[in-house]
Amino acid sequence: MVRTGDWLREAWSVVTADIGMYILVGLIVGATNGIPYVGTALVCGSFLAIFASLQTGSRLELSPLGRAFQADIGLPAFLVALIQGGIVFVIYIAMFVIGLITGGLGLIVMIPGLLVVILGMGVLWLFAFPLVADRQLPCWEAMETSRKATMANLGGFVGFVLIAGLIAGVGSMCTLGLGSLILIPWMMVATAIAYRDTLGIQSVGAAAPPAYAAPGGTGTLPPPPTPPTQ
Repeated sequence: MVRTGDWLREAWSVVTADIGMYILVGLIVGATNGIPYVGTALVCGSFLAIFASLQTGSRLELSPLGRAFQADIGLPAFLVALIQGGIVFVIYIAMFVIGLITGGLGLIVMIPGLLVVILGMGVLWLFAFPLVADRQLPCWEAMETSRKATMANLGGFVGFVLIAGLIAGVGSMCTLGLGSLILIPWMMVATAIAYRDTLGIQSVGAAAPPAYAAPGGTGTLPPPPTPPTQ
């Protein structure tokens, strides 16, 4: 069940209770955004730190950030971002070509279409980075697991992403961007809480549902509490 209000309120309580450390996370993630491999690795490292804080009830620590630079997390995270960026790039090229052919009229359709695609990626792959961080899943497996989980309650997750994004966008604009120092980690914590309640955290001694055999027969991975049917 998607509980947007509860997730956003809990995230705000978590962030404001340890605001100094979360502002530091916002600075780190914001400053490295767009840097190949480094930026996405630090996003996953931040999720590891947030998962540890949520599961133990302790203050946020930055020591898990370094763990995310190892290949089993850093490389899949980079590939997830590469695929997402590639899709947006292809759409931009299509918009440019259509704009040249139609004298700009095609952009009237293409721009809203681009926004829908970006929203769709944000919803369907909402848990891609958390899954890479928490379970060290390969790129495509993380994206598919996220897609199946969010498709199980698509309307709810669309609402979650829209409301959180709207609050973050308006808050950032009203504070001339300074609010992003709090709003970036707030959105990450909200996503981590949504992930915890939807798929369950494995990386920090979390109680897990019954396991099933992982692909290849090595290790186990617990299924989501309510396996998606899509």
